Amino acid sequence: MRGIWAVVLATSACGFSARARGDGGGGNDSGSGTHDAAPVDAAPDAPPGQLCFGTLNLDRVCYPAASVPGGSRAYQGPFTLDLSNPAICTGNANAVAPLPGDPCIIAYGSITLTNAQLLIGGSRPVIFLATGAAGITVDAQSVINVSSILGGTGAGALASCEGTTAAMQKSGGFGGSFLVLGGTGGLGAGDQAADVGVPATVLGLPTVLHGGCPGGIGANNNFTTPNNGGGAVALVAPKVVLDGLVAAGGDGGYASNTNNAGGNGGGAGGMIMLDSPAISGSGELDAKGGGGGEGRGGNQPTSGAPGYYPANRFVESFGGATFNSTGGDGGNGGPRVVNIVMTVDTGGDGGVGTSAAGGGGGGGAAGLVTATSTIPGTITSAPAPQ
Repeated sequence: MRGIWAVVLATSACGFSARARGDGGGGNDSGSGTHDAAPVDAAPDAPPGQLCFGTLNLDRVCYPAASVPGGSRAYQGPFTLDLSNPAICTGNANAVAPLPGDPCIIAYGSITLTNAQLLIGGSRPVIFLATGAAGITVDAQSVINVSSILGGTGAGALASCEGTTAAMQKSGGFGGSFLVLGGTGGLGAGDQAADVGVPATVLGLPTVLHGGCPGGIGANNNFTTPNNGGGAVALVAPKVVLDGLVAAGGDGGYASNTNNAGGNGGGAGGMIMLDSPAISGSGELDAKGGGGGEGRGGNQPTSGAPGYYPANRFVESFGGATFNSTGGDGGNGGPRVVNIVMTVDTGGDGGVGTSAAGGGGGGGAAGLVTATSTIPGTITSAPAPQ
């Protein structure tokens, strides 16, 4: 069961105005060869000779008036975007000053996704910026995906987070945190309470665009690379029409091939931000945490489900669990269903192993969905607002 949520509403004194410049500005997109409408004069408080876009410090970018990105960019079909390639980041070169965290800015006059599937990875978060009145359009068959899936790294996922405690003996690893805690690892059979993996402290509201924390490694787990949190993406435009999906799910924690080992924790969900005065459509925003891996107890255990995975996008990210196994189950990723009327966005704790088996990994916490104007009730959003 999925929750239908409102989102955090961020307010600011600056933003896009309804007045468009009359001088055109900006060059052609080399991929389209066409011009979009004139850029929108974004912020009334922009310095003389500049145009600024975005209302928050983490996404507000200014350009000299003569160098505002223009043209149009149309995505169609599958694309893999590696943000380590600076040619992709068309909006960074002429910016007056870099943004905190050095996000990759993909900037044009207008951006359109038609039956497009964008898989975006790398160490940098990503901002899609449209400077013209046409804004950003994502049709119902399109996906913008900065999730971490099956060992991959979503754009801007955090490599590590402070305050964690590693799992010891046979216990499970912690789930990744974001605004709330990831799940605690499950206790291995015969272990002490101090042996379980303990997640990082919560990160608080971001001042930099970034993804979620990774999950921890279960004790004796042979998969020693943490499962990453979801990445981070912002859509910044005078108008956003969202009928498709934006996904920033955390990765599921791996179960171990080593007997009596703890399951790895799932990664936290990442960050999705819509910065626009006009948002419409019937799309989906998905930043669930990944499920924790099952502890090894003789039978082959099961890894946790990623927060976003195309084959199971309409179900929760369950922790690994195998019938009749003595290993502890992995914790579910957040948000998870507590009862028919209530959901929470913490990651679930890993289960306890029995008969010398390992404990399950904790589930990753849900990420953050935020917007600067009201999102229509027809757009489905997970996690819940914070």
